[in-house]
Amino acid sequence: MSILKILLAVSISGWAIALITIVGLCVLFYVHFRLRKKHHVGDVATTITTATTVAGPVAQGEVIDPDIEAHNIFGFDELLQATNGFSRDRLIGEGGFGLVYQAVLEDGREVAIKRLREGSRQIEQFATEMKLKNHLAHNSIVRNFGCCIEGRERCIVYSLAHEGSLESHIKDLPRKKELNWKRRYEIALGVASAIQFLHTGESGHVIIHRDIKSSNILLDHQFKPKLADFGIAKMSEEEFTHLTTEAKGTIGYMDPSYSQTGKLTMESDVFSFGVVLLELITGINPTDNKSLPVGVAMVHWATQLIKQGLEDENFKDLVDKRLEQYDVQQLREMTTCAALCVRKNPTDRPKMSEIVQVLEGNIPAREIAGASGIWSEEEDNARELWSMAFEGQSSQVQLA
Repeated sequence: MSILKILLAVSISGWAIALITIVGLCVLFYVHFRLRKKHHVGDVATTITTATTVAGPVAQGEVIDPDIEAHNIFGFDELLQATNGFSRDRLIGEGGFGLVYQAVLEDGREVAIKRLREGSRQIEQFATEMKLKNHLAHNSIVRNFGCCIEGRERCIVYSLAHEGSLESHIKDLPRKKELNWKRRYEIALGVASAIQFLHTGESGHVIIHRDIKSSNILLDHQFKPKLADFGIAKMSEEEFTHLTTEAKGTIGYMDPSYSQTGKLTMESDVFSFGVVLLELITGINPTDNKSLPVGVAMVHWATQLIKQGLEDENFKDLVDKRLEQYDVQQLREMTTCAALCVRKNPTDRPKMSEIVQVLEGNIPAREIAGASGIWSEEEDNARELWSMAFEGQSSQVQLA
């Protein structure tokens, strides 16, 4: 009997030791996992701090938002699995920054993963995107889910835009048929509201995008617009007033006054948005020289047709030939907004909040034209010179 008791005691003790060992291993694994996550978050902050310092000074406390937590950090193995090893058949975009892949995460979310190429400029843009991450909560701005930093790998995970970019629809003739007038108007209003959100500081900071163009406007499965690519955006007041020696933007969309002076203003975003409006109206990309008269910039060409159209109440020479139907009143208001946005003098351009009011139908466009009206002799003379101004633009314009 005593022997049985001894055996029973030994058995219980063995099971207890095994249980304690298992619990201990679980605790150690959990602590290791938490420390690993914390280490990754620290890496993000360090990388963004370093890259932001290289890119330029920022206000204290704006290096990175303190809200980046473990759930904003993705492991490279997870992204590798989600993209099937970054397979070419998952590739949906390519540019100087790197490659973009369509993927499905373990939790079922469909996402787009931007895998950056190596280089200081890409690191600076990566840092800017992550710095702004928590200031871009708007229905018409692409969602940034988080990032991956492991070794030399830098990736950002975004919400997926199933219909690609607006540019891809403008340039692709078969796909352009999908852009009926209703969708075009809704895209214009959605993007205008996103820029208004940035400029009015509703997120807590005033933000200038600096590269508004159709390739940076993504469309979801319902053709709702999502403004994307904040890699060269600026947020702090010091950045706004600082004169740059390198104007950044894209040919055809860049405000001539910015490329000439290097002074960063919200009016430069307004100008670029005006070009996007012209693109939606005409169905012509401003970089498509084949669709424009030789040596004539799109802004000069389109605004002359707008002026004539408003006088004659006839826009047939301006509007995209593939638009079978359109709302004449909406077209009149949108074309007027476009003409006001691309005015030569930046201070004469409307605010984005005014553009939103017009596109929502709350006020007529003529009410935001100012005392000089939509057209003036000065504007007409200035536009004659704009073709030369645009011909001299490049995506990286050096100031004299």
